[in-house]
Amino acid sequence: MRDALKEAMKSRDPIARAAIRSALSAIDNAGSIGIDAPGLLGGAGQHFAGSTRGLRAGDVQRTELSDAQVIEIVRAEVTNREQAIVEYQELGRADEADRLRTECKVLLGLLSDETGT
Repeated sequence: MRDALKEAMKSRDPIARAAIRSALSAIDNAGSIGIDAPGLLGGAGQHFAGSTRGLRAGDVQRTELSDAQVIEIVRAEVTNREQAIVEYQELGRADEADRLRTECKVLLGLLSDETGT
């Protein structure tokens, strides 16, 4: 997907670039850890209650997502855009609805490349 972002940037396609960046952000957010992760809020530091001590003590391994999870996240991004298209159409915002349709096509294209269908 990061290669597709590079291609969108090279081709100066702002809609594809926005769609891919949004999907990558959703994937990155899904890989983040919760505030209640063990070791995240270790012993109290000198300056902040509940802070961790030592250099890079707060660094925690991100969750590794499977291919199926990534595909599900991208599908959710498409679903969100499809719902927004309906809302924009009801509000008479055809330009925004068209932009979201194009973003859906980009994301669905990435899904078909990923799944081989």
